[in-house]
Amino acid sequence: MMDFKSNKIDISYPVELIESINSFPPKHVVPCSALVNNEEIGGIFIVCPPFEIKYFNIIPTSPPEPPLKFRKEADWFERNNKLVTKLNSERHEFEILSNFLKKQIKKTDRIFKYFNQSKSDFFVRDGGIQVVMGEISKSK
Repeated sequence: MMDFKSNKIDISYPVELIESINSFPPKHVVPCSALVNNEEIGGIFIVCPPFEIKYFNIIPTSPPEPPLKFRKEADWFERNNKLVTKLNSERHEFEILSNFLKKQIKKTDRIFKYFNQSKSDFFVRDGGIQVVMGEISKSK
C-alpha cells in the first residue's frame, strides 16, 4: 500500500509515453500506467486543448487541483469496471451502445475519445525505461 502521507512521492512514466506526447490528438485519452513510489498504478493520460484546461481550471504553474468538474478518478473507475465486465464483446452491440450514448450528450459535457493503441508501450513493464521528474530510471 502506498504511503501518501510521506512528503516525497516519486512518480514515473514509461519513456515511450513521454516521447509520444506530441503525437496524441487533442481531446483524447491514452490508457497507461505509472510507478508511484515504485508501485504500478493504472491511469489515463488526458490530452486537453487550452480551452479545456481553462474549463477545468487547471493552472499550469501549479499542481493540477481542478474543482469537482472531474468525477472522483477511483469511484468512476471502480463503477465502470464493474459495468464493463458485464458487457458482451460483440463489436456490433458496442457500436449500438456507443451511438445511443452519443445522442445523450449535452452541450456542456466534455467528451474525450479513446486513443487506440495496439502495443503495451505506454504501460510499466519489466526492464522498461521510466521517466521520473526529468530523470531516467529502470522499472522494478
